[in-house]
Amino acid sequence: MANGKLTSVLRNSFLLLFLLVSCKAKNDHTANDFQACNNFKSGDIICRLGNGFFSEYFKNMSPGEKKYSHVGVICKDGSNIDVIHTEASELTGVGFVKKESMETFLKEIEVWGVYRLKANEEIQLAITQWAKAYLAKKTPFDLNFNSSNDNELYCTELVANCINKSFGNRVIKPTIAKNKPAVLYVSDIYLNPMFEPVFTSGRVRK
Repeated sequence: MANGKLTSVLRNSFLLLFLLVSCKAKNDHTANDFQACNNFKSGDIICRLGNGFFSEYFKNMSPGEKKYSHVGVICKDGSNIDVIHTEASELTGVGFVKKESMETFLKEIEVWGVYRLKANEEIQLAITQWAKAYLAKKTPFDLNFNSSNDNELYCTELVANCINKSFGNRVIKPTIAKNKPAVLYVSDIYLNPMFEPVFTSGRVRK
């Protein structure tokens, strides 16, 4: 019964997060902000911190470093860089895996970073292919934050599944922390020792 209540509270809290989150404009990126893009590769992961109250809330839920609130997979085609990620609508709570340009993904965002697995190119490309497969299926957003299957996916679950399926092994696992639900947080991914930073922008907000 207690677990049922906890699940209900958790679901309602995250539903509020994705229904009410709104990023307020600070400034738009210029071409100079993306000079590092030439170093990015398909299969890199990109993390960001939104500017709204609930982005701060989600960031602070992390039992690890409290830096980012959202994550996606980079898909690069020549000079075009897209991000495959999943999020729910601010108005309806409904969402699916989607693809958008990196510029759109980072619009009005100051704190963000790109990280790369210490793995061969085959693994990097496989991560992108899995992300594209979830995109093609229009996989729904997971409001239950249930990591036991991939029928529905929340943002970190999408990225973790793409990585784990590429390795054929569960290399990304949720951090089990006292008084924290077993949810995959952004820090569970980019702070994994298998990752190294490629580029970071902006200072962490305390």
